[in-house]
Amino acid sequence: MAAREHPRAVNSTPKRIILALFGVGALIGWYYVLMISDLFAVKGIEASGLKTLSRYDVEREVLTYLDTRTGWRPWHARHQWFVEGGALKAFLEDQLFVERVDIVSIKNILRLNIVERASKVIFYSHKQYYWADAHGIVTEEMPLEERKLAQARILGQRQAQSTDPPLIHQDLDDLIDVGYRITDAKTMRRWIEIVSDLQRAGILYREFIPPRGTSTNAGFISHDGHRVVFDLTSPLTPQFDTYVTWRESKEGRSIEAKQVDIRIPGKIYLQP
Repeated sequence: MAAREHPRAVNSTPKRIILALFGVGALIGWYYVLMISDLFAVKGIEASGLKTLSRYDVEREVLTYLDTRTGWRPWHARHQWFVEGGALKAFLEDQLFVERVDIVSIKNILRLNIVERASKVIFYSHKQYYWADAHGIVTEEMPLEERKLAQARILGQRQAQSTDPPLIHQDLDDLIDVGYRITDAKTMRRWIEIVSDLQRAGILYREFIPPRGTSTNAGFISHDGHRVVFDLTSPLTPQFDTYVTWRESKEGRSIEAKQVDIRIPGKIYLQP
Protein backbone atom coordinates (compact mmCIF):
# COMPACT_ATOMS: atom_id res chain seq x y z
CA MET A 1 0.00 0.00 0.00
CA ALA A 2 1.37 3.44 -0.98
CA ALA A 3 2.27 5.78 1.90
CA ARG A 4 -0.11 8.63 2.46
CA GLU A 5 1.36 12.14 2.15
CA HIS A 6 1.11 14.26 5.24
CA PRO A 7 -1.28 17.22 4.59
CA ARG A 8 1.04 19.73 6.26
CA ALA A 9 3.94 18.72 4.01
CA VAL A 10 1.80 19.38 0.94
CA ASN A 11 0.67 22.86 2.07
CA SER A 12 3.95 24.16 3.63
CA THR A 13 5.53 25.48 0.38
CA PRO A 14 2.76 27.96 -0.53
CA LYS A 15 2.68 29.17 3.05
CA ARG A 16 6.43 29.80 3.04
CA ILE A 17 6.10 31.72 -0.22
CA ILE A 18 3.30 33.85 1.20
CA LEU A 19 5.25 34.52 4.41
CA ALA A 20 8.34 35.41 2.39
CA LEU A 21 6.33 37.81 0.26
CA PHE A 22 4.90 39.42 3.39
CA GLY A 23 8.44 39.70 4.78
CA VAL A 24 9.80 41.32 1.64
CA GLY A 25 6.84 43.67 1.54
CA ALA A 26 7.41 44.61 5.17
CA LEU A 27 11.09 45.30 4.49
CA ILE A 28 10.23 47.44 1.49
CA GLY A 29 7.62 49.27 3.52
CA TRP A 30 9.98 49.95 6.40
CA TYR A 31 12.71 50.99 3.97
CA TYR A 32 10.33 53.45 2.36
CA VAL A 33 9.21 54.84 5.72
CA LEU A 34 12.72 55.17 7.14
CA MET A 35 14.65 56.21 4.04
CA ILE A 36 12.42 57.52 1.25
CA SER A 37 9.52 59.22 3.00
CA ASP A 38 9.91 62.63 4.61
CA LEU A 39 9.50 61.23 8.14
CA PHE A 40 13.17 61.92 8.90
CA ALA A 41 13.69 64.68 6.36
CA VAL A 42 14.85 68.17 7.24
CA LYS A 43 11.63 70.18 7.02
CA GLY A 44 12.71 73.52 8.38
CA ILE A 45 15.73 75.67 9.19
CA GLU A 46 16.18 77.90 12.21
CA ALA A 47 19.14 80.29 12.33
CA SER A 48 20.17 82.47 15.26
CA GLY A 49 22.66 85.32 15.24
CA LEU A 50 21.37 86.90 12.03
CA LYS A 51 21.99 90.62 11.62
CA THR A 52 22.03 91.54 7.94
CA LEU A 53 21.27 88.11 6.50
CA SER A 54 17.65 87.04 6.27
CA ARG A 55 16.20 83.69 7.20
CA TYR A 56 15.37 83.26 3.52
CA ASP A 57 19.06 83.66 2.57
CA VAL A 58 20.07 80.90 4.97
CA GLU A 59 17.21 78.55 4.08
CA ARG A 60 17.88 78.94 0.36
CA GLU A 61 21.55 77.98 0.73
CA VAL A 62 20.87 75.04 3.06
CA LEU A 63 18.28 73.55 0.72
CA THR A 64 20.52 74.20 -2.29
CA TYR A 65 23.26 72.19 -0.57
CA LEU A 66 20.94 69.32 0.37
CA ASP A 67 19.16 69.09 -2.99
CA THR A 68 22.13 69.46 -5.34
CA ARG A 69 24.73 67.16 -3.80
CA THR A 70 26.36 64.98 -6.41
CA GLY A 71 26.18 61.19 -6.43
CA TRP A 72 23.35 58.66 -6.22
CA ARG A 73 21.74 58.23 -2.81
CA PRO A 74 19.09 55.59 -2.05
CA TRP A 75 17.38 57.85 0.46
CA HIS A 76 15.55 61.18 0.67
CA ALA A 77 17.80 64.05 -0.44
CA ARG A 78 17.08 65.93 2.80
CA HIS A 79 17.34 62.92 5.12
CA GLN A 80 18.67 64.14 8.46
CA TRP A 81 20.71 60.99 9.10
CA PHE A 82 22.90 61.64 6.09
CA VAL A 83 23.59 65.37 6.36
CA GLU A 84 27.37 65.80 6.59
CA GLY A 85 27.73 68.54 9.17
CA GLY A 86 31.30 69.51 8.28
CA ALA A 87 30.58 69.80 4.58
CA LEU A 88 27.39 71.80 5.19
CA LYS A 89 29.25 74.15 7.55
CA ALA A 90 32.01 74.79 4.98
CA PHE A 91 29.45 75.33 2.20
CA LEU A 92 27.43 77.86 4.18
CA GLU A 93 30.47 79.79 5.40
CA ASP A 94 31.58 80.17 1.80
CA GLN A 95 28.21 80.88 0.18
CA LEU A 96 26.92 83.23 2.88
CA PHE A 97 30.38 84.75 3.46
CA VAL A 98 30.09 84.61 7.23
CA GLU A 99 32.67 84.36 9.97
CA ARG A 100 31.41 81.05 11.33
CA VAL A 101 28.50 78.61 11.14
CA ASP A 102 27.82 76.33 14.10
CA ILE A 103 25.44 73.44 13.52
CA VAL A 104 23.46 73.12 16.74
CA SER A 105 21.33 70.12 15.77
CA ILE A 106 20.31 68.16 12.69
CA LYS A 107 16.75 66.92 13.09
CA ASN A 108 13.46 67.69 11.34
CA ILE A 109 14.33 71.28 12.22
CA LEU A 110 17.96 72.01 11.37
CA ARG A 111 19.26 74.58 13.85
CA LEU A 112 22.22 76.84 13.10
CA ASN A 113 24.06 79.62 14.86
CA ILE A 114 25.68 82.11 12.51
CA VAL A 115 28.36 84.68 13.24
CA GLU A 116 28.29 87.22 10.42
CA ARG A 117 31.14 89.22 8.94
CA ALA A 118 30.93 92.93 8.27
CA SER A 119 28.50 93.44 5.41
CA LYS A 120 29.99 96.76 4.40
CA VAL A 121 33.31 98.57 4.66
CA ILE A 122 34.52 102.14 4.90
CA PHE A 123 36.56 102.90 1.81
CA TYR A 124 38.45 106.11 1.40
CA SER A 125 40.51 107.41 -1.47
CA HIS A 126 42.27 110.76 -1.08
CA LYS A 127 39.58 112.83 0.67
CA GLN A 128 36.57 110.78 -0.44
CA TYR A 129 34.82 108.63 2.17
CA TYR A 130 32.24 106.06 1.08
CA TRP A 131 30.53 102.89 2.19
CA ALA A 132 31.14 99.87 -0.06
CA ASP A 133 29.62 96.39 0.01
CA ALA A 134 31.24 92.95 0.00
CA HIS A 135 30.97 92.88 -3.81
CA GLY A 136 33.34 95.84 -4.13
CA ILE A 137 30.62 98.31 -5.14
CA VAL A 138 30.34 101.79 -3.62
CA THR A 139 26.86 102.06 -2.08
CA GLU A 140 26.69 105.50 -0.48
CA GLU A 141 28.72 108.50 0.58
CA MET A 142 29.41 108.60 4.30
CA PRO A 143 27.28 111.11 6.21
CA LEU A 144 29.18 113.90 7.92
CA GLU A 145 29.05 112.48 11.45
CA GLU A 146 30.17 109.02 10.32
CA ARG A 147 32.96 110.59 8.30
CA LYS A 148 34.17 112.52 11.33
CA LEU A 149 34.33 109.31 13.38
CA ALA A 150 36.29 107.59 10.62
CA GLN A 151 38.70 110.50 10.31
CA ALA A 152 39.25 110.56 14.09
CA ARG A 153 40.12 106.87 13.92
CA ILE A 154 42.51 107.38 11.00
CA LEU A 155 44.28 110.27 12.72
CA GLY A 156 44.56 108.41 16.02
CA GLN A 157 42.28 110.87 17.78
CA ARG A 158 39.96 108.00 18.64
CA GLN A 159 41.00 104.56 19.79
CA ALA A 160 40.06 101.87 17.26
CA GLN A 161 37.47 99.41 18.59
CA SER A 162 36.96 95.73 17.84
CA THR A 163 33.39 96.59 16.78
CA ASP A 164 34.51 99.18 14.21
CA PRO A 165 33.69 98.35 10.57
CA PRO A 166 36.57 97.47 8.24
CA LEU A 167 38.34 100.61 7.05
CA ILE A 168 40.22 100.34 3.77
CA HIS A 169 42.47 103.00 2.34
CA GLN A 170 43.60 103.02 -1.26
CA ASP A 171 44.21 106.20 -3.22
CA LEU A 172 42.71 105.64 -6.66
CA ASP A 173 43.32 107.53 -9.88
CA ASP A 174 39.57 108.01 -10.35
CA LEU A 175 37.03 110.01 -8.43
CA ILE A 176 34.54 107.59 -6.93
CA ASP A 177 30.79 107.83 -6.60
CA VAL A 178 27.84 105.58 -5.82
CA GLY A 179 27.92 102.56 -8.14
CA TYR A 180 31.68 102.73 -8.68
CA ARG A 181 33.41 99.34 -8.58
CA ILE A 182 36.45 99.50 -6.36
CA THR A 183 37.49 95.93 -7.07
CA ASP A 184 35.91 92.56 -7.86
CA ALA A 185 33.90 90.64 -5.27
CA LYS A 186 36.59 87.98 -4.74
CA THR A 187 39.21 90.58 -3.90
CA MET A 188 36.92 92.57 -1.62
CA ARG A 189 35.98 89.41 0.25
CA ARG A 190 39.68 88.65 0.67
CA TRP A 191 40.27 92.12 2.12
CA ILE A 192 37.42 91.65 4.59
CA GLU A 193 38.80 88.23 5.59
CA ILE A 194 42.20 89.81 6.29
CA VAL A 195 40.59 92.41 8.54
CA SER A 196 38.77 89.60 10.37
CA ASP A 197 42.12 87.83 10.85
CA LEU A 198 43.55 91.03 12.34
CA GLN A 199 40.68 91.26 14.79
CA ARG A 200 40.97 87.59 15.75
CA ALA A 201 44.66 88.19 16.49
CA GLY A 202 43.64 91.02 18.82
CA ILE A 203 45.14 93.72 16.61
CA LEU A 204 43.39 97.08 16.59
CA TYR A 205 44.17 99.13 13.51
CA ARG A 206 43.37 102.53 12.08
CA GLU A 207 43.22 101.47 8.43
CA PHE A 208 43.97 98.50 6.21
CA ILE A 209 46.10 99.15 3.12
CA PRO A 210 45.63 96.55 0.36
CA PRO A 211 48.38 95.79 -2.17
CA ARG A 212 48.61 97.67 -5.41
CA GLY A 213 49.15 96.14 -8.83
CA THR A 214 50.99 92.82 -8.70
CA SER A 215 52.50 93.41 -5.28
CA THR A 216 51.78 90.82 -2.58
CA ASN A 217 52.62 93.18 0.26
CA ALA A 218 49.72 94.60 2.25
CA GLY A 219 49.73 96.61 5.44
CA PHE A 220 47.84 98.32 8.18
CA ILE A 221 48.33 101.37 10.34
CA SER A 222 48.41 100.29 13.97
CA HIS A 223 46.55 102.16 16.68
CA ASP A 224 49.99 103.54 17.65
CA GLY A 225 50.43 105.02 14.20
CA HIS A 226 53.17 102.89 12.66
CA ARG A 227 52.75 101.08 9.36
CA VAL A 228 52.95 97.29 9.53
CA VAL A 229 53.84 95.39 6.35
CA PHE A 230 52.94 91.71 5.79
CA ASP A 231 53.01 89.22 2.92
CA LEU A 232 49.75 87.89 1.49
CA THR A 233 51.45 84.83 -0.05
CA SER A 234 52.44 83.52 3.39
CA PRO A 235 50.10 82.36 6.17
CA LEU A 236 48.85 85.44 7.99
CA THR A 237 48.44 84.04 11.49
CA PRO A 238 52.20 83.51 12.15
CA GLN A 239 52.94 87.02 10.86
CA PHE A 240 50.25 88.60 13.02
CA ASP A 241 51.30 86.53 16.05
CA THR A 242 54.87 87.77 15.57
CA TYR A 243 53.65 91.35 15.64
CA VAL A 244 51.48 90.84 18.74
CA THR A 245 54.33 89.13 20.63
CA TRP A 246 56.75 91.91 19.73
CA ARG A 247 54.29 94.68 20.53
CA GLU A 248 53.61 93.22 23.97
CA SER A 249 57.34 92.91 24.72
CA LYS A 250 59.38 95.56 26.51
CA GLU A 251 61.13 96.44 23.24
CA GLY A 252 57.87 96.74 21.34
CA ARG A 253 56.33 99.02 23.95
CA SER A 254 59.35 101.34 24.09
CA ILE A 255 60.57 101.61 20.51
CA GLU A 256 58.90 103.96 18.08
CA ALA A 257 59.18 102.99 14.43
CA LYS A 258 57.80 104.42 11.22
CA GLN A 259 57.40 100.96 9.69
CA VAL A 260 57.37 97.44 11.08
CA ASP A 261 58.06 94.57 8.69
CA ILE A 262 56.63 91.20 9.81
CA ARG A 263 56.84 89.33 6.52
CA ILE A 264 59.17 86.71 8.01
CA PRO A 265 57.42 84.99 10.95
CA GLY A 266 59.45 85.29 14.11
CA LYS A 267 61.42 88.22 12.77
CA ILE A 268 60.82 91.95 13.16
CA TYR A 269 62.46 94.54 10.94
CA LEU A 270 62.08 98.17 11.95
CA GLN A 271 62.37 101.29 9.89
CA PRO A 272 62.98 104.24 12.24
